[in-house]
Amino acid sequence: MNLYQFNQTQFLFLSFALGFAAGIVFEFFRILRRAFPHGVLAVALEDLAFFIITSAAYWILCFAAALGRLRWFSFFALVLGFFVYLLSLGRLLTALSGAIIAFMRRLIGSVVNFAAVRLRAVFGFFVRPVCRAFSALGRRAVRIKRRRQLKKFLRWSSRGFR
Repeated sequence: MNLYQFNQTQFLFLSFALGFAAGIVFEFFRILRRAFPHGVLAVALEDLAFFIITSAAYWILCFAAALGRLRWFSFFALVLGFFVYLLSLGRLLTALSGAIIAFMRRLIGSVVNFAAVRLRAVFGFFVRPVCRAFSALGRRAVRIKRRRQLKKFLRWSSRGFR
């Protein structure tokens, strides 16, 4: 086996590994979709981001390992690596994604709670008056809304039944 064939074999395996890594990125987007359901536009933007990330990584791989030449066998190795991931670890992570999402929510919640407690301790002298002012404004807005509804009802009821 000469050096050129060795480089092509190495390029084939690198392409397969890149496809496997693309499957992991795809799984990240899939778990993100399950954790935070969103509309068609956001899903389309996520798919576009996945396509751009994967294309850029393949382009960089081609420049680094094949002197900028796109090879058909490397592209098929990339696709094969992606499907091998989806059919092996992808299925396992899809089954475990509910537990992963619950763990991440608890982790993020505890980090946010930890930060909120610390910020409240540091900025408590400032936060309390601001929160009281906003809650007073909110209560005032609710009272004004109720008064308007009551006036509207009284106007309607004063007309009587005709």
